[in-house]
Amino acid sequence: MAHNDIPKNVRRLILRQIESVQQVEILALLRADPDRVWAADEVSRRLHINATACAAWLQGFAAANLVDRIGDAYQHAARGPSVRAADDLVDCFARRRLAVIDAIYSKVS
Repeated sequence: MAHNDIPKNVRRLILRQIESVQQVEILALLRADPDRVWAADEVSRRLHINATACAAWLQGFAAANLVDRIGDAYQHAARGPSVRAADDLVDCFARRRLAVIDAIYSKVS
């Protein structure tokens, strides 16, 4: 599956914000239960992700308006262009997993 099979907004998000598949899994987890508020350590445990990396990624996502920060916890963001790109990434990952993985790990430094 070619990179051009991935929507432009998703490719742009990957280039700017996504360094690993684990980050996509975080976005997917928050999106799967959009009303739930997650502490970083809960996300880390649920996805078996290093706690320090998970917390840093969630903070970065909040700074980029991909998720909402509520106190010391995080929730799927309700709306906005960044959220649309994150949702499209999660959808694309579900349908074109290998293309997304390739796009993440083959991007130019």
